[in-house]
Amino acid sequence: MQNTPAIKQCSLFSGHLKLRGFVFMLVFCFASQIQSQSLLFPSDYFFDIQRQQQVLADTSPVHSSLHPFDYTAYETHDSLLYYKENRSLFSKKLVYDNLLKLDVNDSFAGSTTRFKLSIDPLFNFQGGMDLADSAHKKLYTNTRGLLVKGGLNNKIKFETAFFENQSTFPTYINNFVLNDSVVPGQGRYKNFKTTGYDYAFASGVISYSPCQNFNLQFGHGKQKIGNGYRSLLLSDNSFNYPFARMGAKFFKGKVQYTVIYAALTNLNSGTKTPFSEKLFQKKAASFQYLSWQLHRSLNISFFQGMMWQAGDNKNQQHIDAGFINPVIFTNAALYGLNNKTNNIVVGGDVQFKINKTLALYAQWMLDDMKPADGYSNSGIQAGIKYFDAFSLRNLFIQTEFNRLNNQPYSLAGTGLLYSHYNQNIAYPLTYANGNEAILISSYNYKRVFASYKLNYFIANNPQDSKYTMLFHDARLSYLIHPKTNMNLCMGMNWRTSSQQNIATNSPEQNSETRFFYISLRTSLYNVYWDF
Repeated sequence: MQNTPAIKQCSLFSGHLKLRGFVFMLVFCFASQIQSQSLLFPSDYFFDIQRQQQVLADTSPVHSSLHPFDYTAYETHDSLLYYKENRSLFSKKLVYDNLLKLDVNDSFAGSTTRFKLSIDPLFNFQGGMDLADSAHKKLYTNTRGLLVKGGLNNKIKFETAFFENQSTFPTYINNFVLNDSVVPGQGRYKNFKTTGYDYAFASGVISYSPCQNFNLQFGHGKQKIGNGYRSLLLSDNSFNYPFARMGAKFFKGKVQYTVIYAALTNLNSGTKTPFSEKLFQKKAASFQYLSWQLHRSLNISFFQGMMWQAGDNKNQQHIDAGFINPVIFTNAALYGLNNKTNNIVVGGDVQFKINKTLALYAQWMLDDMKPADGYSNSGIQAGIKYFDAFSLRNLFIQTEFNRLNNQPYSLAGTGLLYSHYNQNIAYPLTYANGNEAILISSYNYKRVFASYKLNYFIANNPQDSKYTMLFHDARLSYLIHPKTNMNLCMGMNWRTSSQQNIATNSPEQNSETRFFYISLRTSLYNVYWDF
């Protein structure tokens, strides 16, 4: 790493960014067409199943393993007959249309400008109880927010959302919050009353398509890469982060290339300077993703993720110009996977469509080739998705297996963990060293949705203790409004975990949670409590 002063580093970074960014955009502008990617969140997994099925049945190239992504065919899909011409205005607003909507066409000097804007409320009013807790403490979440979406001539699109929350949690979530100083996936908090937490977070993105084949995004949000429930490469598990994202398609849409630059945070502070507030340690990250539709039934993808040098004791970063290098795998070749001044993860993804209702998928990752104990730091995923299972319409079944070896993501030093806000940005379980089996099933009839998910995890740590976790998630929902997935939901999370000493064959720590809840909520994004 160069010992150049920070101001010179910034100048060098800026100069290279302008030159390479211009060349990058120029090349992409002469590639083939692209669909702009404008969705703000990786969608709620269960309410997104209908769109997943649409993508699977599509014969044109759809690169669905990078989320969020825009799939325009879904906009006109109305199999549940949400929209009827004879509805009253109140009924349309309640069960189909945006709360506030503006669509204006303005013609001037032979050209037409079209501006769209919509505003919708977001909320989660949830109450419940942990039936396994002898204290029978009431648990609740009170979330209020807004979602604003807009666009100008389909070239500029923007979305923003804000949430204000107060919550009390089951014991294992409460322990996580106290230990890691964050609410899972939703950032830092303040104490609320005696046992509650007050937390707020905002997301936003601006999407710009200067030409038909290129898309540029700046925002504060999160991404996910993969076709499975989990991702071993990049997931939406952690809190939002600032990012810039560039993407393009080539060869009639068969090849998609995406580069993401992000600013992540470690929740440990640098040295406090006079007359200033102590800041959390920053670290830069870059991700490259190449997706190739080899055949209408086969898609393969390649990935490189890199954590660059974290801030020093004055929270200043000294990043060389290689940070903006957009070419996949070149940083892995230059720095090596064993480098301790940065943390590189490489991997890939594959999906094979057997037919319009059945698909196989797999993912692999590699973090360190030759660690000290001789085992590779790696992970592998395999799964199957079955839509309209056994010829029953709207029945969805998914099975997935994840295996992680030798504690990947973390061997480059505490300042360069593959994490943000004390949470992994890939595989979410703290014990990132073990086997996990996942079973997901979902069925809907008109507006009624029923789902069940099972996670079974066994940690690989035979020299110390054996850790197992079993998590059941059952839900019954009635969909009220499809624009924001407003639904009335009743559900239960049943979690058991145990840790057993291998040498003495005696239990060390056991816990059980049976969290029953009822909620009226808008379900737009994923919150992972299955850890």
